[in-house]
Amino acid sequence: FNERAIGFCFLGNFGGNFDGSDGSIPSKIMIDMGVKLVRFLQYKFEIPTEQVLGHRETYKHLGRPTVKTCPGVKIKMDEFRKLL
Repeated sequence: FNERAIGFCFLGNFGGNFDGSDGSIPSKIMIDMGVKLVRFLQYKFEIPTEQVLGHRETYKHLGRPTVKTCPGVKIKMDEFRKLL
């Protein structure tokens, strides 16, 4: 993915630990700004919404075991994609 993808990150602990530790809920402005950024990138580079993935989702597409927890369980990628 690194050769053909654009990545950005939300800074914080959003409950992404495999040990089940609780984290913060991302702020509305954080999600809103993320949506604006992704919408712009989708427009600029013709990226379909189904190709907008969270880091941990990339492993499924590669057929590999998941080793990343980001963006964290408190950032629900299906809900994020619905905002795009």
